[in-house]
Amino acid sequence: MWMLWKKIRISQVQVHTSSSVIVCNHDLQKIKKDINDIEERLKNIIDILA
Repeated sequence: MWMLWKKIRISQVQVHTSSSVIVCNHDLQKIKKDINDIEERLKNIIDILA
């Protein structure tokens, strides 16, 4: 019984960890896109002022 509980618990932790990594990766991709958008806006502002 203990081994079964342990296997189930390890599986739950692995699923939770995988889900957290996926969410974190999605968040990082959004941040990267936002940074690229800001860089593009700054380049446009510099081109206008130059």
